[in-house]
Amino acid sequence: MKNSVSAYDNQGILPTVGLNGLGSIGLDTSGAINIFLRQVIGDQGLSFRPKRDAVNARARYEAEHHIGKTFNSANAPTQELDNA
Repeated sequence: MKNSVSAYDNQGILPTVGLNGLGSIGLDTSGAINIFLRQVIGDQGLSFRPKRDAVNARARYEAEHHIGKTFNSANAPTQELDNA
């Protein structure tokens, strides 16, 4: 079951929510997704307005467009801070 959930979750969040958050109310991830999809069908849409995290969206944009300083190694940023 974990693989089918992960196929829809590219950030690895759903299995954690399913195991930790939903278990306390007697649901597993599959049951919660089933309830959600039935609600979407009944409401003919989402009951909330989806939005992106502005901080992550900006970071993703900057990375994709090569905005900002780049380093050749993982140690280079620390070395630059030490030399400042």
